[in-house]
Amino acid sequence: MSDAKTQTNETSAKNKKLLNTFDIFSHVVGNTIGAGVWVMLGLGIAVTGKSISLVMVAGAFLMLLAYSFNVIMVSMFPLKGGDYSQKTLLFTPLIGGIVSYMQLVDGFAFSLLSLSACEFAATVVPAVENYTTIICLIIISLFFISTIVGDKLVAKIKGILVICVLLSISVFIVVGLFNLKSGYITEGDFFSGGLKGFWSALSLTAYASMGTTVGAVNHAYVTKEPKKTVPKGILLGTLVVGIIYGLMGIVATGILPMEDVMGKSVLLVAQAILSPKIYALFVFGGICFALLGSMMGQIAMHRYPVEQVADDGWLPKVFRTKTKSGYPIVIMGLFYVVSIVPILFGFDLDFIVSLLTIPGLLLNAYCNLACLSIIKKFPQQWERSSMHMPYPLAVLLCCLGTAACLVVVYNLFIGENTVQKIIQVGITVGMALLAFVRLKTGAVDVAKIEGKAALVKAEAEEY
Repeated sequence: MSDAKTQTNETSAKNKKLLNTFDIFSHVVGNTIGAGVWVMLGLGIAVTGKSISLVMVAGAFLMLLAYSFNVIMVSMFPLKGGDYSQKTLLFTPLIGGIVSYMQLVDGFAFSLLSLSACEFAATVVPAVENYTTIICLIIISLFFISTIVGDKLVAKIKGILVICVLLSISVFIVVGLFNLKSGYITEGDFFSGGLKGFWSALSLTAYASMGTTVGAVNHAYVTKEPKKTVPKGILLGTLVVGIIYGLMGIVATGILPMEDVMGKSVLLVAQAILSPKIYALFVFGGICFALLGSMMGQIAMHRYPVEQVADDGWLPKVFRTKTKSGYPIVIMGLFYVVSIVPILFGFDLDFIVSLLTIPGLLLNAYCNLACLSIIKKFPQQWERSSMHMPYPLAVLLCCLGTAACLVVVYNLFIGENTVQKIIQVGITVGMALLAFVRLKTGAVDVAKIEGKAALVKAEAEEY
Protein backbone atom coordinates (compact mmCIF):
# COMPACT_ATOMS: atom_id res chain seq x y z
CA MET A 1 0.00 0.00 0.00
CA SER A 2 2.84 2.34 0.91
CA ASP A 3 4.64 1.57 -2.35
CA ALA A 4 1.51 2.32 -4.37
CA LYS A 5 1.05 5.64 -2.54
CA THR A 6 4.69 6.54 -3.12
CA GLN A 7 4.39 5.75 -6.82
CA THR A 8 1.22 7.87 -7.05
CA ASN A 9 2.96 10.80 -5.38
CA GLU A 10 5.95 10.47 -7.73
CA THR A 11 3.61 10.41 -10.75
CA SER A 12 1.76 13.46 -9.45
CA ALA A 13 5.04 15.34 -8.90
CA LYS A 14 6.22 14.41 -12.40
CA ASN A 15 2.96 15.60 -13.97
CA LYS A 16 3.28 18.97 -12.21
CA LYS A 17 6.62 19.46 -13.96
CA LEU A 18 5.14 18.69 -17.38
CA LEU A 19 3.86 21.48 -19.59
CA ASN A 20 0.12 22.07 -19.92
CA THR A 21 -2.04 23.71 -22.59
CA PHE A 22 -1.31 27.21 -21.28
CA ASP A 23 2.43 26.55 -21.36
CA ILE A 24 2.27 25.43 -24.99
CA PHE A 25 0.02 28.39 -25.78
CA SER A 26 2.65 30.69 -24.25
CA HIS A 27 5.37 29.16 -26.42
CA VAL A 28 3.29 29.70 -29.56
CA VAL A 29 2.52 33.34 -28.81
CA GLY A 30 5.99 34.16 -27.44
CA ASN A 31 7.85 32.53 -30.33
CA THR A 32 5.68 34.13 -33.01
CA ILE A 33 5.02 37.71 -31.93
CA GLY A 34 8.17 39.74 -32.22
CA ALA A 35 9.29 43.24 -33.03
CA GLY A 36 9.65 42.29 -36.70
CA VAL A 37 5.89 42.61 -37.16
CA TRP A 38 6.32 46.41 -37.08
CA VAL A 39 8.29 46.20 -40.33
CA MET A 40 6.01 43.66 -41.97
CA LEU A 41 2.88 45.74 -41.35
CA GLY A 42 4.22 48.72 -43.28
CA LEU A 43 5.25 46.56 -46.23
CA GLY A 44 1.81 44.95 -46.34
CA ILE A 45 -0.08 48.25 -46.08
CA ALA A 46 1.76 49.49 -49.18
CA VAL A 47 0.06 46.86 -51.36
CA THR A 48 -3.34 46.30 -49.74
CA GLY A 49 -4.20 49.34 -47.59
CA LYS A 50 -6.61 48.82 -44.68
CA SER A 51 -7.09 45.19 -45.63
CA ILE A 52 -3.82 44.56 -43.78
CA SER A 53 -5.90 43.71 -40.69
CA LEU A 54 -7.59 40.86 -42.62
CA VAL A 55 -4.23 39.87 -44.11
CA MET A 56 -2.63 39.51 -40.68
CA VAL A 57 -5.44 37.31 -39.34
CA ALA A 58 -5.47 35.15 -42.48
CA GLY A 59 -1.66 35.00 -42.47
CA ALA A 60 -1.51 33.46 -39.01
CA PHE A 61 -3.72 30.56 -40.11
CA LEU A 62 -2.11 30.30 -43.54
CA MET A 63 1.25 29.72 -41.85
CA LEU A 64 -0.35 27.17 -39.52
CA LEU A 65 -1.60 25.37 -42.62
CA ALA A 66 1.88 25.61 -44.15
CA TYR A 67 3.22 23.73 -41.12
CA SER A 68 0.53 21.02 -41.19
CA PHE A 69 3.13 18.24 -41.00
CA ASN A 70 4.32 19.56 -37.62
CA VAL A 71 0.87 19.29 -36.07
CA ILE A 72 -0.07 15.96 -37.67
CA MET A 73 3.15 14.26 -36.61
CA VAL A 74 3.11 15.55 -33.03
CA SER A 75 -0.46 14.28 -32.70
CA MET A 76 0.87 10.79 -33.57
CA PHE A 77 4.11 10.59 -31.56
CA PRO A 78 5.84 13.36 -29.61
CA LEU A 79 9.55 12.87 -30.32
CA LYS A 80 12.43 13.90 -28.07
CA GLY A 81 14.07 15.85 -30.88
CA GLY A 82 10.88 17.74 -31.77
CA ASP A 83 10.89 19.36 -35.20
CA TYR A 84 14.41 18.08 -35.93
CA SER A 85 13.37 14.46 -35.33
CA GLN A 86 10.22 14.88 -37.40
CA LYS A 87 12.26 16.07 -40.36
CA THR A 88 14.75 13.25 -39.85
CA LEU A 89 11.87 10.86 -40.63
CA LEU A 90 10.85 12.86 -43.68
CA PHE A 91 14.15 13.69 -45.34
CA THR A 92 16.37 11.84 -47.77
CA PRO A 93 20.13 12.46 -47.24
CA LEU A 94 20.10 14.99 -50.11
CA ILE A 95 17.25 17.00 -48.62
CA GLY A 96 18.97 16.76 -45.25
CA GLY A 97 22.04 18.35 -46.77
CA ILE A 98 20.05 21.24 -48.21
CA VAL A 99 18.48 21.81 -44.79
CA SER A 100 21.93 21.82 -43.23
CA TYR A 101 23.03 24.66 -45.50
CA MET A 102 19.81 26.51 -44.76
CA GLN A 103 21.08 26.85 -41.19
CA LEU A 104 23.73 29.17 -42.61
CA VAL A 105 21.22 31.11 -44.75
CA ASP A 106 19.31 31.82 -41.53
CA GLY A 107 22.11 34.27 -40.78
CA PHE A 108 20.34 36.75 -43.08
CA ALA A 109 17.79 37.19 -40.29
CA PHE A 110 20.38 39.00 -38.20
CA SER A 111 20.71 41.66 -40.88
CA LEU A 112 16.92 42.05 -40.90
CA LEU A 113 16.80 42.45 -37.11
CA SER A 114 19.72 44.87 -36.86
CA LEU A 115 18.55 47.03 -39.78
CA SER A 116 15.04 47.15 -38.31
CA ALA A 117 16.41 48.17 -34.89
CA CYS A 118 18.33 51.05 -36.49
CA GLU A 119 15.27 52.12 -38.49
CA PHE A 120 13.21 52.27 -35.30
CA ALA A 121 15.93 54.04 -33.32
CA ALA A 122 16.20 56.68 -36.06
CA THR A 123 12.63 57.81 -35.34
CA VAL A 124 13.90 58.97 -31.93
CA VAL A 125 17.52 59.83 -32.82
CA PRO A 126 17.57 60.78 -36.53
CA ALA A 127 21.40 60.76 -36.65
CA VAL A 128 21.31 56.96 -36.39
CA GLU A 129 20.15 56.79 -40.02
CA ASN A 130 23.49 58.20 -41.22
CA TYR A 131 25.47 55.43 -39.51
CA THR A 132 23.15 52.46 -39.99
CA THR A 133 25.71 50.21 -41.73
CA ILE A 134 28.43 50.80 -39.13
CA ILE A 135 26.04 50.37 -36.19
CA CYS A 136 24.62 47.12 -37.61
CA LEU A 137 28.10 45.68 -38.18
CA ILE A 138 29.18 46.58 -34.64
CA ILE A 139 26.05 45.07 -33.08
CA ILE A 140 26.27 41.79 -35.01
CA SER A 141 30.00 41.53 -34.31
CA LEU A 142 29.52 42.02 -30.56
CA PHE A 143 26.69 39.49 -30.45
CA PHE A 144 28.75 36.89 -32.26
CA ILE A 145 31.53 37.46 -29.74
CA SER A 146 28.97 36.91 -26.95
CA THR A 147 28.44 33.32 -28.15
CA ILE A 148 31.93 32.51 -26.91
CA VAL A 149 30.88 33.43 -23.36
CA GLY A 150 27.90 31.10 -22.89
CA ASP A 151 24.12 30.63 -23.18
CA LYS A 152 22.62 31.23 -19.71
CA LEU A 153 22.92 35.01 -19.70
CA VAL A 154 21.61 35.19 -23.27
CA ALA A 155 18.49 33.17 -22.32
CA LYS A 156 17.71 35.41 -19.34
CA ILE A 157 18.10 38.61 -21.35
CA LYS A 158 15.92 37.25 -24.16
CA GLY A 159 13.12 36.37 -21.73
CA ILE A 160 13.02 39.90 -20.33
CA LEU A 161 13.00 41.48 -23.77
CA VAL A 162 10.14 39.29 -25.01
CA ILE A 163 8.03 40.67 -22.16
CA CYS A 164 9.03 44.20 -23.23
CA VAL A 165 7.78 43.75 -26.79
CA LEU A 166 4.45 42.23 -25.65
CA LEU A 167 3.90 45.20 -23.34
CA SER A 168 4.80 47.56 -26.19
CA ILE A 169 2.27 45.96 -28.53
CA SER A 170 -0.41 46.13 -25.82
CA VAL A 171 0.20 49.87 -25.32
CA PHE A 172 0.09 50.44 -29.08
CA ILE A 173 -3.23 48.60 -29.50
CA VAL A 174 -5.05 50.04 -26.49
CA VAL A 175 -4.01 53.68 -27.01
CA GLY A 176 -4.48 53.35 -30.78
CA LEU A 177 -8.04 52.00 -30.59
CA PHE A 178 -9.02 54.93 -28.36
CA ASN A 179 -7.58 57.35 -30.93
CA LEU A 180 -9.00 55.70 -34.06
CA LYS A 181 -10.29 58.34 -36.48
CA SER A 182 -13.98 58.45 -37.24
CA GLY A 183 -15.16 57.03 -40.52
CA TYR A 184 -12.46 54.34 -40.49
CA ILE A 185 -14.63 51.85 -42.39
CA THR A 186 -16.74 54.19 -44.52
CA GLU A 187 -13.85 56.20 -46.01
CA GLY A 188 -12.57 53.20 -47.96
CA ASP A 189 -8.93 52.26 -48.72
CA PHE A 190 -9.69 48.54 -48.31
CA PHE A 191 -8.17 46.17 -50.90
CA SER A 192 -6.34 49.11 -52.48
CA GLY A 193 -4.24 46.74 -54.57
CA GLY A 194 -7.09 44.40 -55.45
CA LEU A 195 -6.89 40.64 -54.98
CA LYS A 196 -3.30 40.62 -56.23
CA GLY A 197 -2.33 43.20 -53.62
CA PHE A 198 -4.04 41.17 -50.89
CA TRP A 199 -2.08 38.04 -51.79
CA SER A 200 1.15 40.00 -52.10
CA ALA A 201 0.61 41.46 -48.63
CA LEU A 202 -0.18 38.00 -47.30
CA SER A 203 3.10 36.71 -48.66
CA LEU A 204 5.16 39.68 -47.44
CA THR A 205 3.81 39.45 -43.90
CA ALA A 206 3.93 35.64 -43.70
CA TYR A 207 7.35 35.83 -42.05
CA ALA A 208 5.77 37.55 -39.03
CA SER A 209 3.49 34.53 -38.47
CA MET A 210 6.07 31.78 -38.89
CA GLY A 211 6.89 29.97 -35.68
CA THR A 212 3.46 29.01 -34.35
CA THR A 213 4.30 25.30 -34.41
CA VAL A 214 8.04 24.61 -34.11
CA GLY A 215 8.55 25.84 -30.54
CA ALA A 216 5.51 23.92 -29.31
CA VAL A 217 6.53 20.74 -31.14
CA ASN A 218 10.04 20.97 -29.67
CA HIS A 219 8.53 20.88 -26.16
CA ALA A 220 6.07 18.06 -26.83
CA TYR A 221 8.16 15.41 -25.08
CA VAL A 222 7.89 17.29 -21.76
CA THR A 223 4.17 18.03 -22.11
CA LYS A 224 1.29 16.30 -20.34
CA GLU A 225 -0.85 14.30 -22.81
CA PRO A 226 1.12 15.87 -25.69
CA LYS A 227 -0.89 14.33 -28.53
CA LYS A 228 -3.89 16.41 -27.44
CA THR A 229 -2.28 19.27 -25.54
CA VAL A 230 0.19 20.42 -28.18
CA PRO A 231 -2.27 20.65 -31.13
CA LYS A 232 -4.78 22.41 -28.85
CA GLY A 233 -2.15 24.90 -27.60
CA ILE A 234 -1.00 25.57 -31.18
CA LEU A 235 -4.55 26.26 -32.39
CA LEU A 236 -5.40 28.57 -29.46
CA GLY A 237 -2.06 30.36 -29.76
CA THR A 238 -2.49 30.90 -33.49
CA LEU A 239 -5.97 32.33 -32.88
CA VAL A 240 -4.61 34.84 -30.36
CA VAL A 241 -1.69 35.78 -32.64
CA GLY A 242 -4.17 36.42 -35.46
CA ILE A 243 -6.36 38.62 -33.23
CA ILE A 244 -3.41 40.66 -31.94
CA TYR A 245 -2.02 41.13 -35.44
CA GLY A 246 -5.46 42.06 -36.77
CA LEU A 247 -5.90 44.74 -34.08
CA MET A 248 -2.41 46.07 -34.85
CA GLY A 249 -3.44 46.32 -38.50
CA ILE A 250 -6.53 48.35 -37.61
CA VAL A 251 -4.54 50.81 -35.49
CA ALA A 252 -1.75 51.02 -38.10
CA THR A 253 -4.21 52.18 -40.78
CA GLY A 254 -6.69 54.09 -38.63
CA ILE A 255 -4.67 57.00 -37.25
CA LEU A 256 -2.57 58.64 -39.98
CA PRO A 257 -3.27 59.21 -43.71
CA MET A 258 -2.61 56.02 -45.65
CA GLU A 259 0.24 57.50 -47.69
CA ASP A 260 2.16 58.24 -44.48
CA VAL A 261 2.37 54.59 -43.43
CA MET A 262 2.57 52.77 -46.77
CA GLY A 263 5.85 50.88 -46.95
CA LYS A 264 7.13 52.52 -43.77
CA SER A 265 7.57 51.52 -40.16
CA VAL A 266 4.29 51.62 -38.30
CA LEU A 267 6.14 53.28 -35.43
CA LEU A 268 5.13 56.51 -37.15
CA VAL A 269 1.66 55.75 -35.84
CA ALA A 270 2.98 55.13 -32.35
CA GLN A 271 4.80 58.45 -32.53
CA ALA A 272 1.52 60.18 -33.35
CA ILE A 273 -0.42 58.76 -30.39
CA LEU A 274 2.22 58.70 -27.63
CA SER A 275 3.94 61.55 -25.81
CA PRO A 276 7.61 62.09 -26.81
CA LYS A 277 9.05 60.61 -23.60
CA ILE A 278 6.77 57.57 -23.58
CA TYR A 279 7.43 57.07 -27.29
CA ALA A 280 11.22 57.12 -26.78
CA LEU A 281 10.91 54.57 -23.96
CA PHE A 282 8.52 52.56 -26.11
CA VAL A 283 10.95 52.44 -29.05
CA PHE A 284 14.15 51.66 -27.18
CA GLY A 285 12.83 49.69 -24.21
CA GLY A 286 10.20 47.73 -26.07
CA ILE A 287 11.06 47.46 -29.75
CA CYS A 288 14.81 47.95 -30.27
CA PHE A 289 15.80 45.94 -27.20
CA ALA A 290 13.40 43.16 -28.20
CA LEU A 291 14.84 43.03 -31.72
CA LEU A 292 18.39 42.93 -30.41
CA GLY A 293 17.49 40.40 -27.72
CA SER A 294 15.90 38.18 -30.35
CA MET A 295 19.02 38.46 -32.51
CA MET A 296 21.29 37.64 -29.56
CA GLY A 297 19.24 34.56 -28.74
CA GLN A 298 19.13 33.37 -32.35
CA ILE A 299 22.88 33.77 -32.85
CA ALA A 300 23.54 31.76 -29.69
CA MET A 301 20.93 29.14 -30.66
CA HIS A 302 22.36 28.67 -34.17
CA ARG A 303 25.85 27.93 -32.89
CA TYR A 304 25.04 24.26 -32.35
CA PRO A 305 23.18 23.53 -35.62
CA VAL A 306 25.91 25.16 -37.75
CA GLU A 307 28.54 23.31 -35.73
CA GLN A 308 26.69 20.08 -36.58
CA VAL A 309 26.67 21.04 -40.27
CA ALA A 310 30.47 21.10 -40.20
CA ASP A 311 30.86 17.99 -38.02
CA ASP A 312 28.59 15.93 -40.30
CA GLY A 313 30.84 16.64 -43.28
CA TRP A 314 28.64 19.00 -45.27
CA LEU A 315 31.57 21.43 -45.41
CA PRO A 316 35.35 20.85 -45.84
CA LYS A 317 37.32 19.67 -42.79
CA VAL A 318 38.74 23.12 -42.05
CA PHE A 319 35.28 24.19 -40.87
CA ARG A 320 35.46 21.62 -38.04
CA THR A 321 38.34 23.52 -36.46
CA LYS A 322 37.70 24.45 -32.82
CA THR A 323 39.51 26.40 -30.15
CA LYS A 324 40.96 24.70 -27.06
CA SER A 325 37.74 25.46 -25.22
CA GLY A 326 35.72 23.73 -27.96
CA TYR A 327 34.37 26.83 -29.72
CA PRO A 328 33.79 26.17 -33.49
CA ILE A 329 35.72 29.24 -34.58
CA VAL A 330 35.86 28.65 -38.38
CA ILE A 331 32.23 27.67 -39.02
CA MET A 332 31.02 30.53 -36.79
CA GLY A 333 33.30 32.82 -38.77
CA LEU A 334 31.57 31.72 -41.98
CA PHE A 335 28.18 32.18 -40.32
CA TYR A 336 29.20 35.72 -39.34
CA VAL A 337 30.19 36.56 -42.93
CA VAL A 338 26.83 35.27 -44.22
CA SER A 339 25.05 37.38 -41.60
CA ILE A 340 26.59 40.68 -42.68
CA VAL A 341 26.34 40.16 -46.47
CA PRO A 342 22.88 41.84 -46.77
CA ILE A 343 24.18 44.86 -44.83
CA LEU A 344 27.34 45.23 -46.90
CA PHE A 345 25.46 44.91 -50.21
CA GLY A 346 22.48 47.04 -49.19
CA PHE A 347 19.73 44.41 -49.57
CA ASP A 348 16.17 45.73 -49.11
CA LEU A 349 14.27 44.54 -46.04
CA ASP A 350 11.58 42.86 -48.15
CA PHE A 351 14.25 40.99 -50.13
CA ILE A 352 15.87 39.76 -46.91
CA VAL A 353 12.43 38.48 -45.87
CA SER A 354 12.18 36.62 -49.19
CA LEU A 355 15.64 35.10 -48.74
CA LEU A 356 14.58 33.77 -45.35
CA THR A 357 11.06 32.69 -46.23
CA ILE A 358 11.27 31.11 -49.69
CA PRO A 359 13.74 28.25 -48.97
CA GLY A 360 11.96 27.37 -45.72
CA LEU A 361 8.50 27.22 -47.29
CA LEU A 362 9.75 25.20 -50.26
CA LEU A 363 11.02 22.73 -47.70
CA ASN A 364 7.66 22.79 -45.91
CA ALA A 365 5.86 22.06 -49.18
CA TYR A 366 7.94 18.88 -49.43
CA CYS A 367 7.37 17.99 -45.76
CA ASN A 368 3.59 18.30 -45.99
CA LEU A 369 3.45 15.80 -48.84
CA ALA A 370 6.05 13.50 -47.28
CA CYS A 371 3.95 13.48 -44.10
CA LEU A 372 1.41 11.32 -45.93
CA SER A 373 3.97 8.51 -46.09
CA ILE A 374 4.35 8.75 -42.28
CA ILE A 375 0.61 8.15 -41.89
CA LYS A 376 1.00 5.01 -44.01
CA LYS A 377 4.13 3.79 -42.20
CA PHE A 378 2.66 4.22 -38.71
CA PRO A 379 -1.01 3.15 -39.00
CA GLN A 380 -1.45 2.37 -35.29
CA GLN A 381 -0.09 5.74 -34.19
CA TRP A 382 -2.30 7.47 -36.75
CA GLU A 383 -5.34 5.55 -35.51
CA ARG A 384 -4.73 6.90 -32.00
CA SER A 385 -3.84 10.42 -33.18
CA SER A 386 -5.85 13.33 -31.77
CA MET A 387 -6.08 14.57 -35.37
CA HIS A 388 -7.16 11.24 -36.86
CA MET A 389 -9.39 11.65 -39.89
CA PRO A 390 -10.22 9.65 -43.01
CA TYR A 391 -7.12 9.33 -45.19
CA PRO A 392 -8.61 11.34 -48.11
CA LEU A 393 -9.14 14.28 -45.72
CA ALA A 394 -5.55 13.97 -44.50
CA VAL A 395 -4.41 14.07 -48.14
CA LEU A 396 -6.52 17.20 -48.69
CA LEU A 397 -5.07 18.89 -45.58
CA CYS A 398 -1.48 18.15 -46.56
CA CYS A 399 -2.08 19.27 -50.15
CA LEU A 400 -3.62 22.52 -48.91
CA GLY A 401 -0.57 22.99 -46.69
CA THR A 402 1.72 22.51 -49.67
CA ALA A 403 -0.40 24.90 -51.76
CA ALA A 404 -0.20 27.54 -49.00
CA CYS A 405 3.59 27.30 -49.06
CA LEU A 406 3.82 27.54 -52.83
CA VAL A 407 1.43 30.50 -53.06
CA VAL A 408 3.55 32.51 -50.63
CA VAL A 409 6.77 31.47 -52.40
CA TYR A 410 5.35 32.47 -55.79
CA ASN A 411 4.14 35.89 -54.63
CA LEU A 412 7.44 36.67 -52.93
CA PHE A 413 9.45 35.56 -55.94
CA ILE A 414 7.52 37.53 -58.58
CA GLY A 415 7.83 40.62 -56.40
CA GLU A 416 11.62 40.56 -56.73
CA ASN A 417 13.58 42.28 -59.47
CA THR A 418 15.75 40.33 -61.94
CA VAL A 419 18.95 40.56 -59.89
CA GLN A 420 17.16 39.46 -56.73
CA LYS A 421 15.60 36.51 -58.54
CA ILE A 422 19.02 35.43 -59.79
CA ILE A 423 20.43 35.65 -56.26
CA GLN A 424 17.47 33.71 -54.84
CA VAL A 425 17.68 30.92 -57.42
CA GLY A 426 21.47 30.86 -57.17
CA ILE A 427 21.39 30.31 -53.42
CA THR A 428 18.75 27.56 -53.63
CA VAL A 429 20.40 25.72 -56.53
CA GLY A 430 23.83 26.21 -54.97
CA MET A 431 22.74 24.51 -51.73
CA ALA A 432 21.30 21.56 -53.68
CA LEU A 433 24.42 21.14 -55.85
CA LEU A 434 26.77 21.39 -52.89
CA ALA A 435 24.80 18.76 -50.98
CA PHE A 436 24.83 16.47 -54.04
CA VAL A 437 28.60 16.85 -54.52
CA ARG A 438 29.38 16.24 -50.83
CA LEU A 439 27.29 13.05 -50.89
CA LYS A 440 28.73 11.76 -54.16
CA THR A 441 32.34 12.33 -53.09
CA GLY A 442 31.79 10.46 -49.83
CA ALA A 443 32.57 13.51 -47.70
CA VAL A 444 29.37 12.88 -45.75
CA ASP A 445 28.84 9.64 -43.84
CA VAL A 446 25.46 8.48 -45.23
CA ALA A 447 25.42 5.50 -42.87
CA LYS A 448 25.59 7.90 -39.93
CA ILE A 449 22.65 9.92 -41.28
CA GLU A 450 20.59 6.79 -41.94
CA GLY A 451 21.47 5.56 -38.46
CA LYS A 452 19.98 8.70 -36.92
CA ALA A 453 16.82 8.20 -38.96
CA ALA A 454 16.58 4.58 -37.81
CA LEU A 455 16.80 5.65 -34.15
CA VAL A 456 14.02 8.19 -34.60
CA LYS A 457 11.87 5.61 -36.41
CA ALA A 458 12.36 3.18 -33.53
CA GLU A 459 11.33 5.90 -31.07
CA ALA A 460 8.16 6.61 -33.08
CA GLU A 461 7.28 2.90 -33.30
CA GLU A 462 7.84 2.41 -29.56
CA TYR A 463 5.58 5.35 -28.73
